[in-house]
Amino acid sequence: MLPPIARLCEPIEGTSTSALADRLGLDGAKFSRGAGGGGDDDGAALVDFVPMAKMDDAEKFKGTEPWTVPCARCGAEAPFRGAVCYALGSAAQGSAAGGAAGGEGGVRSGLACGGGGGVGGCGAELFGSANPAQCFAKLSNLLSLRVRADVGRYYNHWLMCDDSACLFRTQQQSVVGNVCLRRGCTGRLQPEFGEKALYASLK
Repeated sequence: MLPPIARLCEPIEGTSTSALADRLGLDGAKFSRGAGGGGDDDGAALVDFVPMAKMDDAEKFKGTEPWTVPCARCGAEAPFRGAVCYALGSAAQGSAAGGAAGGEGGVRSGLACGGGGGVGGCGAELFGSANPAQCFAKLSNLLSLRVRADVGRYYNHWLMCDDSACLFRTQQQSVVGNVCLRRGCTGRLQPEFGEKALYASLK
């Protein structure tokens, strides 16, 4: 229902797709066109702006895929959260390695299968590797492959129409800017995996 209403109201000054989505009870942020939006949207973005330094990790890296490491012994995969993991409260009790540091929290090894917050896992140290050098080589190779995959995804430069009724996906660029290439569509082509997403994924 939103796309035809947005097309009908487009000539009216001061309206935007995100504002119409809000009035219809939808999430307006999903339909915002970023830099191409109106003044009201820009003002709201400035008021709601939160610097990245103030965001928690869940908000800062929202939309990025976690880097997972498989265990050589059991084959289970879990997100890698660092060589050392901190647990609070009852989660610290019975930690796989490192022991509990008092009753309120504990420290455990993030190099153990399932020790980095993953569900299950066999608890094998060094993700089932025979020695620390082999574990380091494995992590280094996996990280290099992940970085290459993300950079390759960025340079593939897939574009997607921001009109929810169209969602046209292409690698072609229009000669008249970022207008959608599908006949009759008034949407804009946006990068599916842009430089901001690449930077967040690399971080």
